[in-house]
Amino acid sequence: MSLLHEIFTVVLIGCGATLFMDIWLMFLKRLGVQTLNFAFIGRWVGHLCRGRVAHAAIGKAPPMPHELLLGWLTHYAVGVAFAGLLVGVAGSGWLAAPSLLPAVALGVGTVVF
Repeated sequence: MSLLHEIFTVVLIGCGATLFMDIWLMFLKRLGVQTLNFAFIGRWVGHLCRGRVAHAAIGKAPPMPHELLLGWLTHYAVGVAFAGLLVGVAGSGWLAAPSLLPAVALGVGTVVF
C-alpha cells in the first residue's frame, strides 16, 4: 500500500468513525440527553489561536467568527488524528487486516486520557 493510499485510508477511517459518533450523538439528543455544542469547540479553538488556552466558562467567552464551522472542522480533524494514532500504534499492517482490539483499546485509552 502506497503512503498516499494509507493517508487516504486513515482520513476515511477517521471521518467514518467521527460520523458514527455524530449519529450516536443525534440519537442521544432525540432522547433528550445534553450533547456536545460544536460552536463551543470552535470558540475554544478560535481563542486558542489568539493565545488563550483556558476559560472559566467557554459559553461566556466572547463568540468567534464562524465558530460553529470551526468546531465541526476541529471535531473531524481530531477524528482523523485519532485514526492516524491508531495506525501509528498498531502499524500500517493494521490497514490491510484490521482487528477490533487495537481500535477499542485506543478508544478506551483516549476516553480515559
